[in-house]
This record gives sequence, structure tokens and C-alpha cells, in this order.
Amino acid sequence: MDNSLQTYEAQIAEINARDMATGYDAPKLIATIQKNQIVVSTRGNPVPLKTYSQMTGHIIAAVKSRGVRIAGLKVPECASSDGGITGHLTSIEAGEITGLRTGQLCATCKYNKFGSAVDKEGNPGKGKRCSERRNLLFLHADWSVPLILSLSSTSRGAWDAYAGGFAVARPAGSYLEYTTLVGIEMKARLENSAEQYGTARFTAMERLSREQVVDAFALRKMYESMLE
Repeated sequence: MDNSLQTYEAQIAEINARDMATGYDAPKLIATIQKNQIVVSTRGNPVPLKTYSQMTGHIIAAVKSRGVRIAGLKVPECASSDGGITGHLTSIEAGEITGLRTGQLCATCKYNKFGSAVDKEGNPGKGKRCSERRNLLFLHADWSVPLILSLSSTSRGAWDAYAGGFAVARPAGSYLEYTTLVGIEMKARLENSAEQYGTARFTAMERLSREQVVDAFALRKMYESMLE
């Protein structure tokens, strides 16, 4: 690639980044594990933009999140993106449905108790109506903005073990220092059952240079509001 083309593309990238911050709201790209695929789509639109069997990239931020969903509705009526500390209602109607209020403490919320779950028909279940997830900012070569890799309850333990393994090492490390391979492990829904579901599998790959990690700090600052 000649220098003039490199300069042109760098200028376009700079203008694009500036406009995304001040000129329009860029669509959030959500990656979820659906059986044996990682599916990327825009928030609010389930039509896949691209699917993967595995992805290699760079995780630059992570946050715990919670959400209370009422059967038949696509968006959570109450959601938390501050690490699962307080909930935020999506509308006045949501408050009427759930009986909750914005600022409700997740730790004491009635929907964060076992036995509060309901199925699609409204029948009570043993689990919690408020589901806990992990949302990761994931840099991937195919996309110009980070993906939000959203992990359900079946995959969050794998992430906690992966990230926690760095934190307790001597000397302590960070997942931010590595490229990460995200794969899928298929598991049976029940013992001796043919029905399967996919769960995330994380593998540390290449360790990044100090310069690359410093660059990641800047990207983290630029994009971490996407997790709010």
C-alpha cells in the first residue's frame, strides 16, 4: 500500500471516529452465543450480520449486567449496567409491570431471588427472573468498532474463571494484555439428553506488547461507555 493511500485511509478513520462521537449514535454491535455459533447483530435487530464458529480478538473492558424481562417483550423492563448494583427502569409502564423503581438495589430486589422466575406462560420457576450476564468489549478485525460480547448465565462462569485466573496469578496479570480466542463448547441440556447448548470457551493467545496495551487503555476510555 502506498503512503498516499495510507494517509487517506487514516484521515477517513479519524473523521469517522470524530463523527461517531459528535455527529450520530453508532449502532451497537452485539455478539451472542446461539448454540454452535457466535452471532453478530445490531441491538434491536436480531437479523445476523455475520456468524462465527470462533473469534480471536482483544478484550478491552468488561462489566456485569442484569435484566428483568417480562415474557413476550424483547427489551428488559429493568436493567443494570453498573456492575449489578442498581436497576434502571426502561419506561413508566415497566415500573407498573414490575413494581420496581429506578435506583432499586439489585441485592435486595425481589426479582433477584430464587423462585421469582416465570416461564413464557407465566408459570413460576425455581430460578431468578432477573438474569445476570457479562458484557465484554471485544475488538475484532472485521469491525471498526468494538463488539459487545454478551454472555448469558451458561457462559459467564467461563469468563469469570478466565479473567479471575489472571488476577490471582503471581505476578498479577490482566486479560487486557492478551489476544483472546473465544470458542464454543457444546454441552447437553440435561444428562443423557440429545438437546445441546453452546457455552463460551476462552483461551489466552499472543501476549501484547507494552505499546499495544497502552493503546488499548485509550480505546477502553473511548468506548467503555458502550457498556452503559
